[in-house]
Amino acid sequence: MIYSLLVALGLSAGSVQDQARLGLLASNEIQRHAHMTGDAKLFASMLGDSMLSVDRGQFSRSSRAAIEQRFAAYFPTLRYRSWDDMRPPDIQIAADGSLATMTVQKLVVVEPVTADGTPADPQHTQFAWQASYAPDADGRWQVQSTAGSRQELSAEEAAAAAIAMSSEYAVIAEPELVPEGVAHDSLTDTIFVSSTYGRKIVAVDADGSVRDFKSEAEDGLWSALGMEVDASARALWVVSGNLHEVLPMRIPEPETHWRSELLRFDLDSGRLAGRFGHADTERSGLNDVTVTDAGEVYVTDSVRGQVLQVDTQSQQLRAIALDESIVFPNGITHDDRGVLYVSHRQGVRMIDPVSGRQSELQRPDWMVIEGFDGLAWHAGTLIGNQPHRQRILELTLSDDGASVLSQRILEANHPAFDQPSTGEVVVDTGPAGNPRARFVYLANAQMRSAFEWQNAERGAAETTLRPREELEDVLLLSVDLTGSYK
Repeated sequence: MIYSLLVALGLSAGSVQDQARLGLLASNEIQRHAHMTGDAKLFASMLGDSMLSVDRGQFSRSSRAAIEQRFAAYFPTLRYRSWDDMRPPDIQIAADGSLATMTVQKLVVVEPVTADGTPADPQHTQFAWQASYAPDADGRWQVQSTAGSRQELSAEEAAAAAIAMSSEYAVIAEPELVPEGVAHDSLTDTIFVSSTYGRKIVAVDADGSVRDFKSEAEDGLWSALGMEVDASARALWVVSGNLHEVLPMRIPEPETHWRSELLRFDLDSGRLAGRFGHADTERSGLNDVTVTDAGEVYVTDSVRGQVLQVDTQSQQLRAIALDESIVFPNGITHDDRGVLYVSHRQGVRMIDPVSGRQSELQRPDWMVIEGFDGLAWHAGTLIGNQPHRQRILELTLSDDGASVLSQRILEANHPAFDQPSTGEVVVDTGPAGNPRARFVYLANAQMRSAFEWQNAERGAAETTLRPREELEDVLLLSVDLTGSYK
């Protein structure tokens, strides 16, 4: 990844302004990597021959070599938990591309390392600084000066801080949807949104227009939950569940309560092409689905604590034998090798369906990776939403995919959040004509706030939807995964 970012510093595509913007954002990402990995040499490589620093009422100038030496001594004294942008950087570029400034706001969390090598209590700081840049002889942007300020935060203040990196992707003016799942068709650039209360699926086309892909209860659809597109097979896989007690439906079906199944629809015609379920009629709660590059389909059952594979011959679901039981398996995705990652209440389970190898995803003790509602995979990272913590996380994994190296908070405490739900990675072309990857997600599923829960102990029998004027239109947000912020 760092190599590709270094290449980005000298991209030739687009205008002078486009080239400069991409190079500066790449520089910002490389600086983050240098801090997270303690790489003083990499950090110094982004600086000019000397750098002017303004901080705490003083200014000083130091050579690149002196700064590298200082950070080589400094980095081993602490461990970075976070060096994350709180807002998209503000970039100003001279018309001829000879000079630029980039202003950033960062949430930085570090663990000082004691004399015996053990970490101490973390320190939380909000930084803001402006750096001036000039290109070197090879066109690589290098820092010439910085001027900034800082504010110490308590752990509570840091947890409540807003990480405002997302932008509006689409608005669906149907507040009664009570949505849950998101899927993306890369061939048509269509986003699909599932509805629990409305028992339907909405499509947002590339031009922003909204239409029903499946109307209410069409093809026997119950609450529509997790979804996944298999673009090459032109298929949309949809979890359908009658979980009326916890996910009320506008038109309930008491006779099929606590039943669920997996449906396959033809993407182009909308025709129902397959229906897959458990061999028995016991209580079930299918939740999320993923399709590997080889076309294998896997789904979680949160009620039964299962991960299942679709058996296309029998039209049934076959449970994968788990080494250890998991509580409430929820989001599921896969890496480039077809290895599955399943979120559950205690963490993330890694399952290799071919070898049968299973393990819990390893992470530093301080890192909280439980309770993800939906998971997505992109270029060696897992992206997931933690609604109970009001944040979207990006986890960078080790080469073998078995452990988390670092985390980045992509969004936190957004004012529009009302039970943010699942999302999907969308890869397209950015304004400069370069590839761009974004995580598009539901900001306000409103699965609890949308209803008057008149008698929670007796289930949904007396539960009613709030008046339309008390509900919010469905908001889809997107956050950039490559640094090319809007």
